[in-house]
Amino acid sequence: MYKQTNMSKLTTEEQNAKQLKKDFYAEAKLRKAKKISRLDLIGKLAELAENKYTKGYLQMVGDVKMNKRGNELFGRVTKFSGWGFDVNIAYTRKVNLQLEKEGKEADFVAAETYTEKVNEVVHRHKTNGTLYMSCFPALNFGAFSQYLVDNRPATPEEIAIIKSFLPAKSDSSRQGTEKEIIIRKPKLENIHFISLLGERYSIIDNIEKMTA
Repeated sequence: MYKQTNMSKLTTEEQNAKQLKKDFYAEAKLRKAKKISRLDLIGKLAELAENKYTKGYLQMVGDVKMNKRGNELFGRVTKFSGWGFDVNIAYTRKVNLQLEKEGKEADFVAAETYTEKVNEVVHRHKTNGTLYMSCFPALNFGAFSQYLVDNRPATPEEIAIIKSFLPAKSDSSRQGTEKEIIIRKPKLENIHFISLLGERYSIIDNIEKMTA
């Protein structure tokens, strides 16, 4: 996780970004991760899609959706997170398996979304072409999250502000399951570390982009 070491010396967003990049590379070295490009990552995920039901782990930095009006932190907040994942099973099938497990009729059909399948793991935005990884988070496996403001850890006061401007979550679900099936689609450009098929990878151009 991103450490708050010597943060008092980093007074600008650019300096914070340099420190964040340094920490990412240090962790990649510690994990003995192979350096690959985002294009290589797409190839690895295509290979993953050809395998059977597969587990892995990733770390990413993504934007945080916040309400804008009166929000002094709007546009400055990201979230650094890591979590395990399962792939290679369709969302509809995953929900129906859970319905069967709960003794209910397996009649769930997923609604249309903003993405289309490239393969079982990689999805593409229907209009702008952005690539995503479709996966089911295993939040009991190395999961953590941390808010960043201007590429440095948010203070307790800033975290309180962030939480007060987060959009309300909808409690509605069409699944009909007692245990909700959660699906996530992180942008490939936001993933800086991933472990899959017995290997660990550090995605270099993603690190350079997110800490520029």
